Amino acid sequence: MVTVGMDKKTQRASVRFVLPAGVEAEGASVVGDFNEWDESATLMKQLKNGSWVATLLLPQGESFEFRYRLRGGADASGGAVEWVNDESCESCANAFGEDNSIVRT
Repeated sequence: MVTVGMDKKTQRASVRFVLPAGVEAEGASVVGDFNEWDESATLMKQLKNGSWVATLLLPQGESFEFRYRLRGGADASGGAVEWVNDESCESCANAFGEDNSIVRT
């Protein structure tokens, strides 16, 4: 789930990305236009309730494509990787024949 608010201090959109408890992963990240699709730029934190969260400050009035990258396995280099979308967001086709999620600020 994605929620968009306003950061009064910076006047930027505060975007909170949440994967629900029950998502099986050793690690998760949010990857998209806003971080040049850098898989390690926006790591998500797993909360005590099992959900994964990350919050970014982004420019207002723009649209960004993104996906969640889930990593399983024993370590960062050897674990299986799964890309998932946020079902609460719009989506669009990407160059790999799959869909990206879209967040509008």
